[in-house]
Amino acid sequence: MGPTSRRDLIFFQRQDIRAVLRMEESTISAEIWNMYDMFEPVPDFTAPTLEQIDRMARWIEEQIENYERPVVVTCHAGIGRTGTMLAAYMVYMGYEPQAAIDHVREQRPGSIETPEQQQAVFDYAEHRRVPVGPVFGEARHKRGK
Repeated sequence: MGPTSRRDLIFFQRQDIRAVLRMEESTISAEIWNMYDMFEPVPDFTAPTLEQIDRMARWIEEQIENYERPVVVTCHAGIGRTGTMLAAYMVYMGYEPQAAIDHVREQRPGSIETPEQQQAVFDYAEHRRVPVGPVFGEARHKRGK
């Protein structure tokens, strides 16, 4: 569950959480308690867009890898959108989508509640595999010469 009170933020601090990713509208920013905060609104029982997943995955990686800040990912119940984002982050880090989904569900049964959320993890994996940008086009063009 996302932080809705000062007590929630104090709990996070006591768990050594230093960065909070929130997807639920009815939450409060962790910045007031000197934690890093990202708010990316995603309606309940839906999946984040590929662009949202990519922004959140990059933010999580930055917090962990660059700043060594433990991160908590939150939504309302902590299973649908949160599970989706955790599995997508695992895909971002190199896991196959089904393995990521299975691992998240093993750790927290009931995670990734809807077919749309599960599909988002697979779509994100495909999105990560597709080369984009001018470098790909130039490389392909050079091979043709």
